[in-house]
Amino acid sequence: METDQNKDVTLITSSADATELRIRKAAAHTAVEASKYTGDILPRIAYELAGVPVPEDATDELQPNPGGPGAPR
Repeated sequence: METDQNKDVTLITSSADATELRIRKAAAHTAVEASKYTGDILPRIAYELAGVPVPEDATDELQPNPGGPGAPR
């Protein structure tokens, strides 16, 4: 009976992990779309999670647009 409980926990964990990944991907996609308006360059991982091409000037840190939202880069 202990084995059945372990299986249930594993299934719950896998389902929770899949849900978390979907949420992270959706958040990354939203951030990438918003960055088109703000001019910010997001960290590389955001583009990778969103499944879009990573800009050449992307680094591991956020690069805010110095002119603020809507200012050209």
